[in-house]
Amino acid sequence: MKTPQGAFPEEAEAMPAESIRLQRNKTTIYPKTAKTKDIALMAGISIRQVNNLMNEFGVVRRKFGSWKRQYHVNELFFDTWNKDMSYVIGFFTSDGCLNRSMQTISFSQKEKDILIDIRKLLGSNHPIAVNRRTGVHSLNIHSKHIKSTLSDYGFTSAKSTSLDFPEVPEVFLSHYIRGYFDGDGLINAGRNFITFVNGSGSFMTRLHEILNIQGFNVRIEKYNSKHWRVFISGKNSISDFGEWIYKDAAIYIRRKREIFLS
Repeated sequence: MKTPQGAFPEEAEAMPAESIRLQRNKTTIYPKTAKTKDIALMAGISIRQVNNLMNEFGVVRRKFGSWKRQYHVNELFFDTWNKDMSYVIGFFTSDGCLNRSMQTISFSQKEKDILIDIRKLLGSNHPIAVNRRTGVHSLNIHSKHIKSTLSDYGFTSAKSTSLDFPEVPEVFLSHYIRGYFDGDGLINAGRNFITFVNGSGSFMTRLHEILNIQGFNVRIEKYNSKHWRVFISGKNSISDFGEWIYKDAAIYIRRKREIFLS
């Protein structure tokens, strides 16, 4: 391939030192995805020589770490409260976690469809993995900003026992609780009661207060040393609860929604 002296093909990353020294117009083309150390190995020269040659020929380099960014996400999704964001935060409260050592948040659920819906809302293309032994699907989102934002809302890597109820705007409480219900809520087949389980007494006390204010027949109990339960009982209360959480709802676990409709 011929190039003018002093120029460098834009599709190239670098060229061997020998070909530059001996035939300045003759180059070897390397793929854009090649790393500096790989080019050095292929060319039989040092990384420093590759860097010097790339600088000499004005090769535009990728930003450090950009090779890792094969996945994208709407970094600002959790910055502003709305009904979809409230649902996802509610779901995260039950089935999400912050990675202790990495800039990663995770959602885990056996029902893959809801993770697909959440991924779509997040504007993400991160893969959904499955544990073949447990059947649990996981969506891992890598974002320093999202992890920081969720931390500001009070989430920690040990949220199951230490979480306080987030300051959710009242207008979005039904959406937040629908998300939490889809993760940690249980409605029995006979529609006689709904149960929520959590390890944080502070969180469950506030949940009980909110449901009581809404007029549902609700009670709270600590049933062992680590867990609290909140119950909604009575067909009328359960029916009213369903109407409340599914009003204007765009995202939910379909299986649970169908129980309220049956």
